[in-house]
Amino acid sequence: DGRVLLMEEQVTSDGGVIGLRVDITELKQREESSRLLFESNPVPMLVCALDDEKILAANDAAVSQYGYERSAFEHMGVRNLQACGAEVPWTTESDGDALGGRVWKHVKADGSPIDVAIYSCRLTHDNRPAMLLALIDITERRRAEARLAFMSQHDSLTGLPNRAMLRDRLGGLLAGSRRSGRKVAVMCIDLDNFKSINDALGHDIGDKLLSDVARRLRSSLRDEDCLARLGANEFVVIQQDVDRPEDVVILAKRLLEVIGERFVIEGHTVVVSASVGIALAPGDGDDADKLLKNADLALS
Repeated sequence: DGRVLLMEEQVTSDGGVIGLRVDITELKQREESSRLLFESNPVPMLVCALDDEKILAANDAAVSQYGYERSAFEHMGVRNLQACGAEVPWTTESDGDALGGRVWKHVKADGSPIDVAIYSCRLTHDNRPAMLLALIDITERRRAEARLAFMSQHDSLTGLPNRAMLRDRLGGLLAGSRRSGRKVAVMCIDLDNFKSINDALGHDIGDKLLSDVARRLRSSLRDEDCLARLGANEFVVIQQDVDRPEDVVILAKRLLEVIGERFVIEGHTVVVSASVGIALAPGDGDDADKLLKNADLALS
């Protein structure tokens, strides 16, 4: 029927002889199918030797992902792709099952770093023990996750911490102040008549004004102080390690003066004033919610 058969004899443990018939044509077809599946697979894949960690084969997707010529892979080891770390991305004691899911930092031919999720499976390549690696670039996914995490804790317009992050940070500072005995001050700052600026000049100018106010406030604070935006035109400042209430008043006056200086936005000169309410822990509250509420009441 056109098949090529090979007869082999093997001796059993009791001295007997059995005959084995191997279909060479079928084996070659399987090898060809495996080769095509590897080379044309859309997932970047490498075959690496277990003994010296050399790259034995790279498919088209790996060549495209890393930017190396196929011939360059032949002179590289898998560690040449790693940005850091001395380990190889597999467990040599593998029993053959697929392994992986760990994220590694790799470097492309142009020097740009990428985050790669690596899945590995043990096999034999040209009679050598080897590992098949699937290398999935998850750089953009990680960036998107980082952006979502940032957005969940920061104001989208100014980039300042939002209420959720402010409460967490204030809670930590209050816990530390209870141990140290130092006071923590909370200032609620509200821009006066902000709605009239939006109505007269438009929301785009209003948004730029809020961003400029945030920058001025941030530049007037110490690195250890916290600035957040809670509402449309309401900011909160946390001043830690307060020795005297007078120090809080001095800072509050300075912040109001900074806000009162004129802004020039897209050819418009904008002058705005602000009001401030202050609460001081532990006298005005010993937890984040109560302290923020009392500072807001002082502002009102």
